[in-house]
Amino acid sequence: MGLHELQSVLPSLERVRRPQRMGGGLVGGWQSSGAQLAGLSGTQTFFLAGGALRRVEFLADTQALADGGAAAFDSLLAWGRGRYGAERVSQDASSRYAAWSDADTDVYVRLLAPPRAGLQLVIGQRPPRDDSNL
Repeated sequence: MGLHELQSVLPSLERVRRPQRMGGGLVGGWQSSGAQLAGLSGTQTFFLAGGALRRVEFLADTQALADGGAAAFDSLLAWGRGRYGAERVSQDASSRYAAWSDADTDVYVRLLAPPRAGLQLVIGQRPPRDDSNL
């Protein structure tokens, strides 16, 4: 999907004032506020490279929630298990994290504890592998 298709699907898409730049030419230059995911309202940032959508990040503030976003995290954990199978997990005093990968996609969900309480879901397309350079 390119930028024009993305804009037709999300007419409320706004240009980011300070785009995030990542390796592989990824530029997070477009956002949509008020996105809904797992019962939370947050912001989606869309990353394009080579004119195509390659990564989407959802970020929601969970500080005002009694459970700090744990129910939303558990919902996304169940979704990921159903879609991708068993997850790779990590948990420490400040966050919970689960990740999945398949042939061309990397996905992770992270729940941060207070004082920076928030939920983040990232879905990214893995660049095609070129074994000719080995």
